Amino acid sequence: MDQKLCEDYLEILSGEPEISQNINNKEILAEHMGRSISETENDLTALESEGYLNILPDGKIRLSEEGLKKGRCIAKKHKVLECFFTEMLGMDPETASREACEIEHSASDDTIKKLNEYLIRPGRCHGWRQGQRPCIETTAERLTLFGEGEKLKVVGVGGRPGRGFRLNDLGIVPGETIEIVRKLDRRALLIKVKGSEVAISPEIANTVFVEKKEE
Repeated sequence: MDQKLCEDYLEILSGEPEISQNINNKEILAEHMGRSISETENDLTALESEGYLNILPDGKIRLSEEGLKKGRCIAKKHKVLECFFTEMLGMDPETASREACEIEHSASDDTIKKLNEYLIRPGRCHGWRQGQRPCIETTAERLTLFGEGEKLKVVGVGGRPGRGFRLNDLGIVPGETIEIVRKLDRRALLIKVKGSEVAISPEIANTVFVEKKEE
């Protein structure tokens, strides 16, 4: 089965599970995909034979673990690309979504990972500029939520303009590894970065977004 067609089906089914549970799912999918009902039936049979889903006796669809994983993966690629096109290239949302649909199937996981890391740097995405979560998917949490001894990777800095420059001077930049050495009084933190121990206020720590470092 054509890769693009396969991924488009799985993206829709993983993102809109209510379609799978609708007894008229073939008609709904056919409309989404711009295909005839007979073509859609053949496509679903092919997806079932490849192990991505199961067609139940009542006609409802259940994605397999692999199908759900693949669908969510392509949906994430779409979201990252769409965010890049709107945030960095100034495209309108409709055009950005259409372009993302074309590119998501050929973009490698490594390319999406690097785009994702680029977008969540300070000043790149509206979410970070407001000190909130970015508009794209990430496992990052505020530094203040982690405990002593944990080694973490910096993925972004939020807060007021200019604060990022001070953190840059301390070496607290995206991609850098930091370790929480000790939690101090009044929620301040003693951290180790680039081999040096630095104390930072809770206000500063709360603007640093990190994720657990892979061993």
